[in-house]
Amino acid sequence: MRPINQLNQILFLTIMSLIVPTAGVLAQGDHYANTGKIYTVIACVSVILIVIAIFLFYLERRIKKLELSASLDEIGNY
Repeated sequence: MRPINQLNQILFLTIMSLIVPTAGVLAQGDHYANTGKIYTVIACVSVILIVIAIFLFYLERRIKKLELSASLDEIGNY
């Protein structure tokens, strides 16, 4: 077999392995929509994203305080 054909086969199989499993995910999403459970999924994902956003905001404030403290310590050392 020529190397180009092997590369094409590997590329094709890789792409197909990424595309084919998404068909099941779409069908599962339809199932959630039909049974009304999609709202539960959306609520859970929303809560998780909100908690992550709050945590990042809190972390940013703490980092800002530490940076300010470090800069004041540098100024005091001169």
